[in-house]
Amino acid sequence: MNKRLQSTFYIFMTCLAVFQYIINGDMMQCLANLGIAFIFDPFDSKIAWKDRKVWQKSVLIIHVGLVIVLFFAANMPDIFRGISDGWNGR
Repeated sequence: MNKRLQSTFYIFMTCLAVFQYIINGDMMQCLANLGIAFIFDPFDSKIAWKDRKVWQKSVLIIHVGLVIVLFFAANMPDIFRGISDGWNGR
């Protein structure tokens, strides 16, 4: 896949994720779209990780970090409720 098309898909999926969260308030759809956006490397995917520029690495690491934070933010209420129910014998 060419670089321009990959960048376009990355931007589209990231914008769709923002739309899903802000307009629809659906954090799980936002999370799914951000995860899919990460598949489309917005930079040249032929360049090895160690040869990438620092700012490119930073963008990708922040993207992964955001997906991880959103995953836990979306699932923590259910996890705490499950722990509480298990602790109380429900």
